[in-house]
Amino acid sequence: GASANPQAVLASLLFALFMLWIPWEDLLGKEFEDKQVYINNFLHLKSIVEDKDLSGLRDFFFNEVLWDVLVRTAMDKLGIPIGVILGAVTFLCLFCFARYLAMRHGVLSILLLVNPLVVDFAFSQLRMAFAVSLVLVALSLRSRVALYATLVMACFIHTAMVLFIVMYL
Repeated sequence: GASANPQAVLASLLFALFMLWIPWEDLLGKEFEDKQVYINNFLHLKSIVEDKDLSGLRDFFFNEVLWDVLVRTAMDKLGIPIGVILGAVTFLCLFCFARYLAMRHGVLSILLLVNPLVVDFAFSQLRMAFAVSLVLVALSLRSRVALYATLVMACFIHTAMVLFIVMYL
């Protein structure tokens, strides 16, 4: 099947690693603003779960709590530095975008991802990048339960995913 295309997967892995290797902030002469906000929030502010009075599924959904919980759990329970976590999100986003393109339009289409919009999205808009990546992962899952669970997770990370999923359908 399409999911077993080794050239597309290898090219996508290499692309994501290559993009991570480039010192984008040095090249741009400035830091990614949203990334810095995330780093500051996770290092210096309380968890949204501690900070807000969340009383139900609706509160968890509209406050997009899953992003906060996942990142803080990786930091606090697993001891993963925030920079590594955010780098992993960037890698996942770039890999998913590249794989999606390569599977449908060939490996060379990956080159279209080398552009300022994708760089800003994958390296700075990290919560949205993670949620979109989960949607792309979900689309490749064979199990309906895993597909729906992953889509729901994406919606609890960024509520805009509801709109993207509806538009896709």
